[in-house]
Amino acid sequence: MSTQPSEAEIKSLYTFFINKNFYEAEKLSLTFTKKYPKFQFGWKVLGALYLQKGLFENALNANFRSFELANKDYEAAYNLAINFQNLNELKKACEYYSLAIEINPNYPEAFNNLGIINVYQNNLDDAYLNYTHAIKLKPNFAEAYNNLGNCLKKQNKYEDAIINYKQAINFQPNYQVAYLNWLVLIEQEKLFTISDENLKIVDNLLNFKNLIRPSYISKLVTTIISNKIDTKKILNNYYKKNINLRELLSIISKTPLLVKFMSLYPLTDIELEKFLIFIRREILFQIYDLSFNEDIKNFQIALSNQLYINEFIYYENSDEKIKIFELISKLKDEIRKKLKPSIIEILCLSSYKPLNKLDWFSELFHKNELYEIYKRQIIDYDTEKKIKSKILSIGSTTDNISSKVKDQYEESPYPRWLSLSIPSLPKLFPKYLNDKKLNILNDKIFKIHKPKILIAGCGTGQHSIEISQTIAYCEILAIDLSLNSLSYAKRKSLELNINNIEYVQSDILNLNKFNKKFDMIDCVGVLHHMDNPIKGWQCLLDSLKHEGIIRIGLYSEIGRKDIIKTKEEINKLNIDCNVNEMVSFRDNIIKSDEKHHQSLLSMNDFYSVSEFRDLLFNIQEHRFSLQQIKDILDSLGLNFCGFENQKIINKFNKIHLNKNDLYNLDLWDQFEQSENNLFTEMYVFWCQKK
Repeated sequence: MSTQPSEAEIKSLYTFFINKNFYEAEKLSLTFTKKYPKFQFGWKVLGALYLQKGLFENALNANFRSFELANKDYEAAYNLAINFQNLNELKKACEYYSLAIEINPNYPEAFNNLGIINVYQNNLDDAYLNYTHAIKLKPNFAEAYNNLGNCLKKQNKYEDAIINYKQAINFQPNYQVAYLNWLVLIEQEKLFTISDENLKIVDNLLNFKNLIRPSYISKLVTTIISNKIDTKKILNNYYKKNINLRELLSIISKTPLLVKFMSLYPLTDIELEKFLIFIRREILFQIYDLSFNEDIKNFQIALSNQLYINEFIYYENSDEKIKIFELISKLKDEIRKKLKPSIIEILCLSSYKPLNKLDWFSELFHKNELYEIYKRQIIDYDTEKKIKSKILSIGSTTDNISSKVKDQYEESPYPRWLSLSIPSLPKLFPKYLNDKKLNILNDKIFKIHKPKILIAGCGTGQHSIEISQTIAYCEILAIDLSLNSLSYAKRKSLELNINNIEYVQSDILNLNKFNKKFDMIDCVGVLHHMDNPIKGWQCLLDSLKHEGIIRIGLYSEIGRKDIIKTKEEINKLNIDCNVNEMVSFRDNIIKSDEKHHQSLLSMNDFYSVSEFRDLLFNIQEHRFSLQQIKDILDSLGLNFCGFENQKIINKFNKIHLNKNDLYNLDLWDQFEQSENNLFTEMYVFWCQKK
């Protein structure tokens, strides 16, 4: 009787595994391990497959059998090491990585993984040696360069860390983690310089779709653009008539970073905004004298995209309003006469008004030349209207505050995002949690490999889509009050071929109607807009499994002090939350020298209508202190597991060196008192049932 499969059968297994046909590979390897229990390759493939699926206990048995049958196989030893590392048995993991290296001294991956464990154990000198040796063996090892950068950062060798992050990016241009590490460090330590190398990195970030959210680099991009375009000099030349409008537009259209970013995200710089407001106005008033060309067209498309993304937040003076009224009247009259508007007229109009609100307008005008504009402003809008009718709704919104908040977000769903931060490979749920470095007491959660996740308040789907692609084998229920927001989220999910998210219109207070329990719940920026945040929080906990974990985002009383002062002015002046009054009030803030007004200009939320409304005009807003949050966690029977924002954590770690300090809310409260701009956005933190 044969002790191993035929060559053809072995080749089939190898082919299935290499081509990632894991279903067939697992089926065949299971057959081999039963029929030929001493055939090592069958156990080896089965162990690798179970590791890939996150079935670490099953993998351990298979990997042990593989190693027992071939104890000189360095890959078998390496697989066992990975297995123990995932089971958090780090001593055994080190033992088998070392054994793999003993069998094969030229094994860069084993040295790299040893370095990861060294860093976890704060043994930075050994980590440095292991990473550098991995790189010596494999000079283009992007992951080892990135990990070495992390090691050097922990040693406060920031310049050297940046060099290694850049090397990782050079060898792997779509290496998302290396970009994020580079970005966090240069912002944290203010180490960014204008150089060809850095400009290439920023350009990569914009060219690789869904590599990183544009919001993460908006400040960086506007810094670069401001360095490259001297707006004061350009305007001075224009006022002196040294250049005309066509020449001015030609100059700025030759800054590709500006044109590219204008179509992706609101520009978060007031001087650039003023410059674009001026240009928009000049185009409107010189529309029939302007010599039109391809450069001007491309810039106008970008300008139209910018205004559509920021929901036409740019201030219009009375002369502009009259001129736009005249332009609309002219175009309507021409269309009645079966005349076609010019491209420059359409682009000018679309930088002042959303085309989907003009019922007389047709996307058939210059369809090919202006497809990008029509896709965003008309086609996507119509698609969302069709999607909206198919979204399931569970439970009514009976709470008065919830009803008002719902109306607000139906009117202003946000953000109108175009690109996300999606990793190339999803992580197993235990790995995802481990990487967060959370203080998890109930470790049963690490046994979960196909998590059921609730995103409570998913908005337009940014976070739900990112999570769906970040955590392997997850199933997501994403709920929101706003149908318009959900239809945007669903459209984007369909475009990205994402099918593990179910979108439902519902209130958090109706979660009991779902009759579901979740392994993870995410609720950021929602509870503080409810009439009773604690009641909403309790509804979330009722839907959370006992070992489950929940991420919460709440406003900080200290962090929002300037916002609070401005909101008090809004109430005193009795300013309504309609768009005209909000934009007019915003213009007054821009012109103001008051410190609390000027601080608002540094916030990304200041640069689009919906986010500006949410920032200062929300129907309901509760704010908290860390001591209050500590008391709430105690009353709800929750353990604080840690904050989310790595930049803030890095600041805290410079003062508090004890690892457990990270989970001490009393210390965090003291820290916020001394650094009161830490949580200007929100407290975002994780917690778990005790």
